[in-house]
Amino acid sequence: MELKLPNGTMYRNVPYFNLNNKKVWGATALMLSELKDILLNLD
Repeated sequence: MELKLPNGTMYRNVPYFNLNNKKVWGATALMLSELKDILLNLD
């Protein structure tokens, strides 16, 4: 996704998760990604 901060700074290709039509990004998205990998690799 593209992310525009209030100061006008634009970030492109920001990784995110779409949860219930809400964009979750940043450290939260990173933690969700790690959790997803852990859960998918449970034996």
